[in-house]
Amino acid sequence: MGTVVGAWRLRLIVFLFIMLISVYSANALFINISVAEASFGVDENIELNENDTTEGLDKGQSFVDVVFGLGAFLTFDNIENTWARFMINVFVSICWIGIGYIMYTFVKEWIPLT
Repeated sequence: MGTVVGAWRLRLIVFLFIMLISVYSANALFINISVAEASFGVDENIELNENDTTEGLDKGQSFVDVVFGLGAFLTFDNIENTWARFMINVFVSICWIGIGYIMYTFVKEWIPLT
């Protein structure tokens, strides 16, 4: 009964949300975009920091591109190392599953007939 009562659920949920916010914030801060520059018959890829350019404002995107871009951000598509991306996705998945399970146990314990 000692693990059921107490504020440990709230503390753990807050800790897991802080971990998720930290991981996604680091991903957002260190993301780079690659701009394909084709001028005067020379094709080159220029690596730009997203905060240093306004190149993305020149081209609009469709709703599908926005959804796929959000999915790419949530699954860390900008990380090229396959194993690092896999490990980060596993960590984030465990955090989300932990949050869901803690909320499930709270609902199961405090709401009758569930």
